[in-house]
Amino acid sequence: MNLKSMSLTKGRLKEAAVAVIKVAPGSMEFVRLEKLKKLLLENPYTSGEMPDCGLYRWDELKREVPGATDEELASALRVLSAVEINGYWRFVDDMYMNQLLLTIIWISTIKGWTLSSLDKIELVESLVDWGFSKVVAHHCFQLYGRTTYGGGWEMDTTRVCLHVARRILANGKMKIGAFMEEWARHMPVELPLSLDILQGEVLVEQSSVYLPSDRFPGYFKNGPNGIGRIYTLTSVFRKMH
Repeated sequence: MNLKSMSLTKGRLKEAAVAVIKVAPGSMEFVRLEKLKKLLLENPYTSGEMPDCGLYRWDELKREVPGATDEELASALRVLSAVEINGYWRFVDDMYMNQLLLTIIWISTIKGWTLSSLDKIELVESLVDWGFSKVVAHHCFQLYGRTTYGGGWEMDTTRVCLHVARRILANGKMKIGAFMEEWARHMPVELPLSLDILQGEVLVEQSSVYLPSDRFPGYFKNGPNGIGRIYTLTSVFRKMH
């Protein structure tokens, strides 16, 4: 192979590498995405208190993640499920979001609502009365809810079930029976719970259930709401065989 051919080959390889890293117009390169995620992880939202540091406005994120366009930054913030609170872009702490979801379930139960038929306005008012942020409450609905035909509102029960299950298993491996009992205790009676819902999200081994990150810590990076997981279970198993 002559020098010209080698140069062309290297050029094509470089172009291919860029194509893999940046897969779609408006998407942020992996290195920049990781940088953005690291910044947002400095101070996830846990309450109404404003920390002294570790908070970033839009312009500050632009400076900290140089080279990112407005479109790329906006897209990355959506992908990472960040929310703007009092002018600062933040992650919502996973435990805070879990408590918010459980409170939504509790309020809907005492008011006789189902998760598929909610009065969003009244529910948000109730959440604020319980001390939750109105902005984060609306953010929660964007992540875990959807509008219904006719302008109603419902929670995506599968996503809610997954979130609560992951939160329960965050402390480590559990016996299937104990896990199912704890899971059912937090969910509405009308929701049929099955391990099938968790397919691809948890591992079942003999009589125990646990998160993949417990067994493959090098393959998973967990942030708020499980954000940042790099490998799917399929890719993990491929690496094992």
